[in-house]
Amino acid sequence: RRHYNQEVAGLREEVEKMGLESDLQQLARLVANSEGEEPLPQERQHILAEIQRVIEMPCIAESNPAPDLRELLEVLGLSTTLPDARLRASSNNNAASCGRLLSISLHGGWCPRRDSPEEFLEIDLDPEASSFVAGISLQGRVPCSGSWLQTRLLLQFALGAAGSALATAEDRTFMRPPVRFVHDVALALMNGVELGWEVPARLQSLGTMSREDKVEFFEQLVKRVNVACRGSGPEVSLTAQEILTGKNCEETNRLLQQLALLHASGSSSRARLLGGLADCAPQWVTAWSLEYLEPGGSWRWYGAPAEGDAEAASVFKGNADAEGIKFVALPEPVAALKVRIHPVNWQRHAAFRCEVHLTDPSGGAACATGGASQASV
Repeated sequence: RRHYNQEVAGLREEVEKMGLESDLQQLARLVANSEGEEPLPQERQHILAEIQRVIEMPCIAESNPAPDLRELLEVLGLSTTLPDARLRASSNNNAASCGRLLSISLHGGWCPRRDSPEEFLEIDLDPEASSFVAGISLQGRVPCSGSWLQTRLLLQFALGAAGSALATAEDRTFMRPPVRFVHDVALALMNGVELGWEVPARLQSLGTMSREDKVEFFEQLVKRVNVACRGSGPEVSLTAQEILTGKNCEETNRLLQQLALLHASGSSSRARLLGGLADCAPQWVTAWSLEYLEPGGSWRWYGAPAEGDAEAASVFKGNADAEGIKFVALPEPVAALKVRIHPVNWQRHAAFRCEVHLTDPSGGAACATGGASQASV
């Protein structure tokens, strides 16, 4: 269901905008009645079902106001081109650039050091002029995605200087991890990790290991990592045979990612520094609020009076899982130099990825308030 909500919304909008619904219904009638064949051939039944599925597609954000989405002319570029220097966080600032919508990054999203509504991710919209913010897209954090790109970044992070050589490793090393690579990296990552398993000397040198030894090593590795990460999302579903034959590579990558996070959080001081970033489980924000810097230079809470605080701000609905995208259109766009997205409620940790949607400033002065007249969503 990755990006499903976003795709459904776009398709539904195009159907309504182009007036295709009645045409699709007429097409369905023609397909059903053509040539008078009965029963209807299976291929035609499939076509009918697909047409009906498009007609009945729901629009996302049903509880949100229904703005004219054609006015959302552009995205700010968090998911594409916005420089890292224009993202800042209240804590774990080194992970701020991971808060980009749809990104596959080192941490799989931004997560603050403390799970608190006082934490925020700040986005500098335009250093030269104010922008009109019309909406926000939000997505959760996936610490262990199974993507080989994330594996490369996590291993370099977890192993530090010892992992520097991985920066020049070929992509195929991560896309289809060789047996020796998995074995040697796993041994390096297990150093300092409490898995309840002291690896026997005969299993520490791949060159002298029999096939039975290799099976034993990888079976124990998967089992021990799953036990250590129990309660942190779905278990790694991987067999020793799949590692030895180069199959199910996404799960092999997820195994290495979980082990890298266990290694990175092995030191209590580092774990405190990382906070929720050290957790292997998917995380997402279920409700959030918006703070923005007005062109005049004052920070203001969206939906609150001019001097109102966070308690008076509008609270918007967030995600229902870590993968889906939740778009929220602001009841009225606001002119802003910067925005801060604050988590209000969350699942496991206050972590997210986001994108900012802008609209044409010619919307008028009424678009520049964002004040107390706006109801919470």
